[in-house]
Amino acid sequence: MADDWLFETILQFLRSPLWSFPMQNFIDEKCYIFDGAEENSLEMTNMHQEFRQVVERVLEDHLSALGIAAEEFVAACDSNNNKELHALVCEYILALDDFTVFKKMMEKRNVELELEAMRMLKFGAPEPAPAKFVTQEDPAEALRRKREDEEQAMLEAAIAASIQGSDLYQKELEMEEAQLEHALAISLALEQERIARLEEENARLAKEDAMRAEEARKVMEAEHKAAIEALQASYNVEKADIQQRKEVSDIPEDVASGSTVCSEAPPAPVAIPSSDMDAPSDAKSFATAPTPASAPAPAVEQASTPTAPAPTPVAASSPAPAPVPAPTPSAQTA
Repeated sequence: MADDWLFETILQFLRSPLWSFPMQNFIDEKCYIFDGAEENSLEMTNMHQEFRQVVERVLEDHLSALGIAAEEFVAACDSNNNKELHALVCEYILALDDFTVFKKMMEKRNVELELEAMRMLKFGAPEPAPAKFVTQEDPAEALRRKREDEEQAMLEAAIAASIQGSDLYQKELEMEEAQLEHALAISLALEQERIARLEEENARLAKEDAMRAEEARKVMEAEHKAAIEALQASYNVEKADIQQRKEVSDIPEDVASGSTVCSEAPPAPVAIPSSDMDAPSDAKSFATAPTPASAPAPAVEQASTPTAPAPTPVAASSPAPAPVPAPTPSAQTA
């Protein structure tokens, strides 16, 4: 509903003299400069700038009074396919930015005014005024007026006679050519605007495609990086496991089972006599002597000097003699 109201408001404004009269008045006053010359003069360029100022001022004044922004006006004109709206706004709006459209519009209007003047002189020339009776009261004034009227009538008749049918036909052909060139300029301007919008849309789509491709590339790079990191982590775990198993395989079996390795030779066994009283003296002295186990261990010499074997204690060669029993009393009596 809001869009319909905006469209109807703009259409009513473009139909009113508030829009058409300022532009048409400017065109009628300045179109004589555009006489069909091929070259663009500085005066033509200045007229174009003045025309832009007139159109912009009229639009701003009316749109501000209605509370409509210029962007809304442009959007309403672009979004609606009403032929009447385009016919009312197309010519003047396109002439704002396209000098060729402005020039052809001014040339066409110049030819139109010339053709209207020729037709008026050819077919609408007034008849000579009838002679007026000269009163006796003011004969001099009456004679002067009569001569002026006759001169004016003769001048108009001469101008009308100078305009031949071929001249009028030539001007009509010129008018048709000007209209055709103006329509062609409008069509070219519309086509250029359409191509510009199409290129802008293609650029926008290409930019979006590039952004999507860049995002996809970043996602692929992130996935590739994550896969590499996962492989590296798996490799590190397997490498650590292999290293641990290798270290375990290098440990000796006795160390792995919990036993210790002794660098010294075990002590030699010691023979203990059965009785201290019956043992010989040498055995007693040997028994009281410190055993090799309780003796301090010899210092380890350098690897270059051979070490003497540990002394081995000599055991008793024969057992101790049995004790002689004492004689009994019966034996003594006998």
